[in-house]
Amino acid sequence: MIVNEALCSVGSHIHVFMDGAGDYHFRPMCMQHASVEPMHSDSLTAIHAIADFMDRVAGGTDVTEEFILSQSLFLEALLWGRMSFAAAMRVSYGDQYASLKRPPLRDVLRVFHELLSDLQCVLILTEEDIEECERSPAFACIAGDGWPHDEQGASTWEKIRRAATSAPRCVQLPLRECYSVCEAILDKRVAAFEEALSSVNDPYGPDHTGMLALLQHVPIKLDYEVSGVERVRDALLAAEREYLEAFMGDRVRWTRNTPKWAWQKGKVLPVLEERSRTFAQCWIDVTDPAFHEKPTPDHDPYELSCDCKLAETLLALSLQHTIDILEVAPVSYRRPVDDFAKTGLRFRVAFHEESADKEPLVCASQPVLTLARNERTGELSVNGQHLVSPHSGGTGDRLMEELLRRNKAERIVKLGEKEVRAIKGNLKYPLPNLLTDLGFQGDLRKAFFPSSSKSGVIFVNPIFAADLKEQGVAEVPEVGTNGHE
Repeated sequence: MIVNEALCSVGSHIHVFMDGAGDYHFRPMCMQHASVEPMHSDSLTAIHAIADFMDRVAGGTDVTEEFILSQSLFLEALLWGRMSFAAAMRVSYGDQYASLKRPPLRDVLRVFHELLSDLQCVLILTEEDIEECERSPAFACIAGDGWPHDEQGASTWEKIRRAATSAPRCVQLPLRECYSVCEAILDKRVAAFEEALSSVNDPYGPDHTGMLALLQHVPIKLDYEVSGVERVRDALLAAEREYLEAFMGDRVRWTRNTPKWAWQKGKVLPVLEERSRTFAQCWIDVTDPAFHEKPTPDHDPYELSCDCKLAETLLALSLQHTIDILEVAPVSYRRPVDDFAKTGLRFRVAFHEESADKEPLVCASQPVLTLARNERTGELSVNGQHLVSPHSGGTGDRLMEELLRRNKAERIVKLGEKEVRAIKGNLKYPLPNLLTDLGFQGDLRKAFFPSSSKSGVIFVNPIFAADLKEQGVAEVPEVGTNGHE
């Protein structure tokens, strides 16, 4: 079999290869050291929903034309921000329409551009749309007024201009040709949103005309069938899995202090377990008070904001085969004091039942080695097994205390010469020898301390299978019983 290979980047890395039959396959390259940019919960939900829809279509079981039409409209509304999982209803109009500003379509297009650039896009713009776009700064490089000039974008734009003058006023192009135009359209949308928002928040009376027009305007549609539903599904599943493994490995660069995966799982899973005792299935959305730390004084569920990454956690538990996500569906929120309702999203979940012929998923994001320190005694243990009990207050004890203190915030900890000198003081005992006394020898040291010298050290915790492979360690090291420092 002849295999052509290429590397693409979605958050971290995804391996894309084409076999001799000309079929594309996608599998994650688990780069456990790499951190990834955060993805909005609505975007991740959209990726999951589209992949699930493509899977049902590929299976062909009980898939009617009515089902395909209804799901297509649902996915379009989700992609364009007309419904949101991540935000419950708010009092202000600005928050009410927030999901329209940066719709999930932008992130989904980025994934497709990197993994499936031949995906067909249908661009539908009227002559009025063309004029508005060319007046927008977002189109400066495409329309020829900016630098650097986007030649591919300009060529595509000319095709769209010609198509706008006659029926059916649309053009279908592969994403690799129209990606920059799509980005420009979405950038222009941000400006249109801000303009519409100023009218909505007008102190002399809200005007929703601009927002309603934004809700109805869909200039970009995706044609999945031309590219093949199986390929679309595989690309999205690969991107979803890669991102969720980064999420479970605490490798997402959140802009705020987002709780770690262990905390997320510890908050969500007990609630699901409790409900499973009464219900075989249950619906979960962000207005659920079980996932909020502090309710408002009047216990208004629409004023709550979820204090955990609920969508990501549910999808991650599904990836681990802990739960099954049976459906992602719209739900209507209506405040008693308002005359309008907001359409949101919710997940229908059930605990996964292992079948005899199906092996449980072993997720690459699960650590194979985890070092822990008893704060009271200083004892070090690996995977719960005793490693060493350093002399309290000794150099080794201080070293591990500092390393594991910093390890709470970052998986890879680096101590330079200055920090090592502050810990060792006047002790001239070499740092590598100190690590040996602490029980870190051979493959165990390679795993937790990939680099150590007299003047510095790099410490990694927890350890994943990819870390061992990178260090040339064939098997998970066994932990023996060691003495004191």
